[in-house]
Formats: sequence, C-alpha cells, structure tokens
Amino acid sequence: NNMYPGNDPDLPELTQMEEMLISPVHALIQVWQVRGGQYKYTGHTCNFTRENAVFHAKVPLLPEQCEILIMRRKGQGSTVNLAATQDFRVRREPLQHWLQFLSQHHPTFQSARVEIDWDALQQLPVDGSVYNRLHNIEVED
Repeated sequence: NNMYPGNDPDLPELTQMEEMLISPVHALIQVWQVRGGQYKYTGHTCNFTRENAVFHAKVPLLPEQCEILIMRRKGQGSTVNLAATQDFRVRREPLQHWLQFLSQHHPTFQSARVEIDWDALQQLPVDGSVYNRLHNIEVED
C-alpha cells in the first residue's frame, strides 16, 4: 500500500520554538508565565486552542509573528533565567536542514501552498535565544 515512509532522515532535533517557526499551521496560543508570577507554577505554560487554526503560507515565521505571550510580574526586569533561555533557543542551521527536507518530502511544501522564506531564515539567530523578540506583558501581583 506504499505506506512505508522510507528510512529515517538524519535530521537534527528541534526545540519547541524551532518547530513553531517552521510549522505552517498554528492551532494554539501559548501563554508563558516566567519566574515569580505564581509560586507553585513558576515557568508554567498554558495553551489555548484557537477557534480557527491559522495557516501561514510562508515559513519560517519570525519570533514576533508567533502567538506566544510572555507574562511577567510588574516591576520584574526583562532578564530571563537560563531555563527560559533554553526554551526559546533557535538555531539557524537545523532549521535550514528541516526546511530543505520538508520542501523535498512533505506534500504541503511540495505543492507550493507553503513558501520557504529564506530571507526570514537569515534573520534568525545562528544559535541563540529569541525570548526578547516575543510578545511580553507585565501583570499586577
């Protein structure tokens, strides 16, 4: 039945942030609460489903285009701890490998319904955090 997908490709693992940048379909809004907002749930993440999923015709997205909201306590600096930095780590080379693979093997990418934006890829860090490029809001205690 031609269901064998072939050998596993030798592709690098992606962080959740990297996966979000190359995914054309976004069905969730992610809300992060960083250090100090709730003592029991420090670093807690909530996912809210969207009424309608968003389809992006160009990938990768830039971090500013992702529907991720960082909530921090009012008066708390915008500095972030090491764990959160790792959560938002983006590496350009693994993304490039995945985009090349998807363009050759994934039907949505092959059908030209999704365009790879190589200029956007160049705007992403070689290896670094995109935390400061995401939507941040301050909340009261």
